[in-house]
Amino acid sequence: MPTNNTSAYLDGDRVAELWTAVKTALAGKADLADLDGYTTPDAVATAITSALANYATNAGVQIAIAAALANYMTESEVNDAIAKAVTDAAHITFEAVDELPETGSPNVIYLMPNGKSVSNVKDEYMWIDGAWERLGSTEVDLTGYWSKQELRAMTAAELQAILV
Repeated sequence: MPTNNTSAYLDGDRVAELWTAVKTALAGKADLADLDGYTTPDAVATAITSALANYATNAGVQIAIAAALANYMTESEVNDAIAKAVTDAAHITFEAVDELPETGSPNVIYLMPNGKSVSNVKDEYMWIDGAWERLGSTEVDLTGYWSKQELRAMTAAELQAILV
């Protein structure tokens, strides 16, 4: 167990051990020969990650991902479904302004200085149903989060204790 107010985390070595243990545990659970001609879950994950780079998540993308994973689509079917969902998605853009315009544009988040901070903190606004709505702020409060100094790498023995 962690001591001195530190918490253990999984470093690269422990993650590799955990992944090996998971794959070993699942090895006998499915007949992989039944999946000939279909892409692997790792290939699906890679295709999804690649296709969604720099795109906001939306319901259409999530539906395409769920369908791809649920049906073990072929790799080309997965790629086609993801490409269509990304193309059909309404993409959010950001616009920095000194003051809000009279009305806003669809799918635009306006970033306006909040005037309360010496740092580069902005308030976020969208034009929704004919009125300005404040979404939040770019200010980040890390109070209560652990720092790197408060963490230590989990030992192999601690990982083994979890896997038992």
